[in-house]
Amino acid sequence: MEGLRFHHVGLACADLDAEERVFARLGYTREGTDFEDPAQGVRGRFLVGSGQRVELLCELPNATVLRPWLRKGVKMYHVAYEVADLATADTAVMAVGARRVVAPVPAVAFSGRCIAFYMMPNGFLVELIEAPSVSAGWGSAADVLATAARRAFEEPRRLLTALAVVDPAACFRSIASGAATGLSREAVTSILATALSQVGPDMTAEDLETAAAALNANANAVPPDELARAISTLALERVPAFLTTVLHAQLERHATHPGLLRAAVALAIRAGETDRAHAFLTRLGLAEPTPATAAFVRTTRGRLPESGGLPARVALLSSFTVAQLVPFVDLMCRNLGVVPKIYVAPFNSWMREMVDEGAGLRGFNPHVAFLSVAIDDLVPELVGFLTPKELAAAGEEALGRVMAAVERFRGWSREPVVVHGFHSAFRDPAGVLAGRELLSRSQWLGELNAQLAERLRALPGCYMLDMVDLLSRVDAGVDAAKMRHLAAIRLPAAVLPEVARAYARYVAPRMGLTRKCVVVDLDNTLWGGIVGEDGPDGIRLGHTSPGSEYVEFQQFLAMLPQRGIILAVNSKNNVDDAMQVIQHHEAMVLRETAFSALRINWLPKPENMASIAEELGIGVESFVFVDDNPDERRLMRHALPQVLTVEMPRDPALYRATLEALPELQTLEVTGEDRSRVGQYRAKREREQMRMTTISLEEYLHSLGIRVMIAPCSEANLSRVAQLFQRTNQFNVTTRRHDAPLLARRMTDPGWRLYTLRAGDRFSDHGLVAIAIARLGISAWTVESFLMSCRVIGYGIETALLAAIAEDAVAHGATRLDGEFVPTKKNQPARDLYERHGFAMRETIGGVQQWERSLAPVSIAFPAWIARDSDVA
Repeated sequence: MEGLRFHHVGLACADLDAEERVFARLGYTREGTDFEDPAQGVRGRFLVGSGQRVELLCELPNATVLRPWLRKGVKMYHVAYEVADLATADTAVMAVGARRVVAPVPAVAFSGRCIAFYMMPNGFLVELIEAPSVSAGWGSAADVLATAARRAFEEPRRLLTALAVVDPAACFRSIASGAATGLSREAVTSILATALSQVGPDMTAEDLETAAAALNANANAVPPDELARAISTLALERVPAFLTTVLHAQLERHATHPGLLRAAVALAIRAGETDRAHAFLTRLGLAEPTPATAAFVRTTRGRLPESGGLPARVALLSSFTVAQLVPFVDLMCRNLGVVPKIYVAPFNSWMREMVDEGAGLRGFNPHVAFLSVAIDDLVPELVGFLTPKELAAAGEEALGRVMAAVERFRGWSREPVVVHGFHSAFRDPAGVLAGRELLSRSQWLGELNAQLAERLRALPGCYMLDMVDLLSRVDAGVDAAKMRHLAAIRLPAAVLPEVARAYARYVAPRMGLTRKCVVVDLDNTLWGGIVGEDGPDGIRLGHTSPGSEYVEFQQFLAMLPQRGIILAVNSKNNVDDAMQVIQHHEAMVLRETAFSALRINWLPKPENMASIAEELGIGVESFVFVDDNPDERRLMRHALPQVLTVEMPRDPALYRATLEALPELQTLEVTGEDRSRVGQYRAKREREQMRMTTISLEEYLHSLGIRVMIAPCSEANLSRVAQLFQRTNQFNVTTRRHDAPLLARRMTDPGWRLYTLRAGDRFSDHGLVAIAIARLGISAWTVESFLMSCRVIGYGIETALLAAIAEDAVAHGATRLDGEFVPTKKNQPARDLYERHGFAMRETIGGVQQWERSLAPVSIAFPAWIARDSDVA
C-alpha cells in the first residue's frame, strides 16, 4: 500500500520502567516525555535505539484495552505507520478487508494529530498516524496543547472529535448549538459515534437531555449501534423522554436494527406500555430470527400482561424434539396479530395423541395441528442399505401409520391438520450409482411424498407441507446431526424460522385473516421507471432484465384471483399515460379487466384507498397495499393502519417472493364463489352503470332480475359457510366466529336451523352470500347469527332471508321473532337490520342487544323484486 511510512512498534506491558530497563541493555533510550491518553486508556513512553522506534504502553487505572494481550502474555500490540492523508489511507485499508476498531481521534502522543486502529484480516492490529503538516519535535505539554488547539481552531471536525473524547457532554452541547453545521453527514456520524461511546451512568440528566437534542438535530447522522449501546448503559429511569423520542425516530430509519429494538423493548416495559412492548418484541424477533433471540422474545413476553389479539390453539406433534420450534411459532403467529396457545405433545407420542380419547390433544382441541414424523424414525433401517423391494414395503407401512393417525384425528376433529412431507437425513448408500440400476432413495422419497399428498387430498382439511422444497430454500442442510444424537433434534436451527413461517401460512386462513384485495402502485411497482417521464416505450417492462422482474411479479399477481383475491390500482399518475401501458404495452400481463377498481390520479393514496373500499363494498382491513415508495408506505400505515402495508425490498427481483410469503394471501380452500369474484365485481360496475340510467330505485331493482335460493346448510357447502363466518365483518350482526365443527353440530341439532342463501341476477351468479342461524323455541325463534356478503348490500337480500325465517317460524307455531345484535367497530352496515324490519329493542344483556318483533297479524314481507326459486346454481 502506497504512502505508508513505518513509525513504531507498540508493545503492551504492565510496568513501563521495568520494560525500559530491558530495552536499555539493547542500547535504547527514552524519547520525549511520558504521555497519558484517556481516550485510549493508556500511558505511554517512546524508546529509540539502533533498531525501530518502540512505544511502550500500559493501562490507566480502570482501563482494560490491553487486557487481552497481557492475559495471553503477548507483548506485541500493534505496528504503526504515518500517512499523509488519513482519510485516503482509511479507505484503502478498509478495502483490503480490515475492520476499523478505533475511529480517527486526536492523540495526545502526537500533538493532537489523529490516529486510527484497524484489525487486519489476519488478526494483526495496525495503527495509522496522521503525518504532521509542519515538522515538529516532541516539545512540552504546553506545546502539545497549543498545537492541538491551533489545529482544532482551524478544523471544526478535529475540535468536535477531541471534545467527544475528552468531554462528550461539551461535544453534545456544541453540536446542539449548531457547531456541526457545514460538516458532512459522515463526519457528524463519526463525531456522534465517538461521543456516544463515552456516554455512561455518570452523565447528568441535563447532559443526557443535551445529548438527545444534539442527536435530534442531526437525525440523519445518528449511528444506530452507538445509540443502542449508550441507552443500554443507562438505568431505564434515567433515559430522558427526548432520548426515547430520538430512539423511535431512528427506528423509522433503521426499522430492523436489533440493538435499537432491544432498547425500545426495555423502555416500553419501563413505561408500562404493554402493547408497544409486545409490538417491539415481535419486530425484534423478526429482525434477528436466531434461537437465542426468539427465546428471549418469548420469555420477555411471558412476563408481560397479554396483548390484545385473536386467540388460537396450535398443536405440534412429532416423532422428534420440537421444543426449540415453539418460540418461532409463537413469533410468527404474533406477527399476524394472533395470540397462540401452543400444545407440544409428549416426545414421540404422536400416534397416541391423535388416536387416544384421553390424550391431551383432544382436550386441547386445536384450531390447527401440525404433524412432523421423520421417515428415518418410521424406517430406522434407512441408516443402512435396503433393496427396492424392502424400500417399497417399508414406505407403504410408514405411509399407512401416518394416514391411520390422520384419519383417526379427522374422525373427531374437523380442524386443519398439516403433515410434514418426508425427507431423510441420510444420503443414498449407493452413492453416485443411485438410480443407475436400483430404485434411488430420492426417487423413493419423491414417490412416497406424492402418495402422501394424494391420500391427504382425499380427506377434508388435510394438507402436506413440502419439506423437501422448504429445506432447499434454506442454506442450512437437511439435518442437525450432532443435536440429533444428543437430543433427538432433527431440524437445523437455521430452518426453524422458515418452518414457523410455513406454519403461519396455515394459521392465517384458519383464523380468518386472509385479505380480499391486493392494491398495487404502478410506477416502479408493476413496471420499472416513471411512465409520465420515461414514456410508455421508455419504462422497464419486458422479457429481459431490467424489466423481466416486473413481468414475473405481474404473473404472480395474475394468479391471485384463483384464490379469490381481487386486484386494484392506487397510483399517483396521469391516467392517460398509465392506461396507455395497461391497455397496449406488449409485455403487460395485467390488463384493465384484471383490476376490480382503478384509482389513477393525484389524490393522497389513503383517500383513494377509502374510495376503493366504498366502491367494492369491503372494509379497508381487507386490503394489502403494495408500493415501492417508502414514504407512501409510511403514510398509509399512519392514515390507515388497518391496511396491511407490505415492506417491499428495493430489488424488484424480490417483489414476487415477498408477496408469495405473505400468510395473509393464503387460503385453505377455494370455492366457486372465490374464483368468480373478479367477474362479480365487474358485473357490479355494470349494475351501477344501469342504476344511473333508471328512473327510480324500485325500477332499478326490478330490472336486475334478482333470484335467490334459500336452503338449509348442507355438508357440501359447510366449508363455504365456515369461511364466511371467519371473513365477514361488516354486515354481521354478532361477528361470532363459528367454526366448522360447531356448525356441523348445529346442522343436525333439532333445536337449531342453519339457513343459507344463494343469489344471482341478470349480470352474474353471486353464489352463497348470506347465512343465518336461528335458535328454535316454542313461541319464539331467535336469530343468533346473521351475516351477508357486502357485495349484495342494497338489493334487499337480507329482507328475503329474514322473511323466509319468519315464514318458517310461523309455520311451526311461533308468534314472535327475536334477534341478537353485538355492536363492533366494523358492523355499522348491519346496525339497522332489525329496526328496518319492524323489530323493537327489548334490552341489552352483557353487551348483546335483544330485539323482538311480533309475527301476528303481519309477518315480514318478501321483496317484490326478488324471485325465490331453486334454479340458482
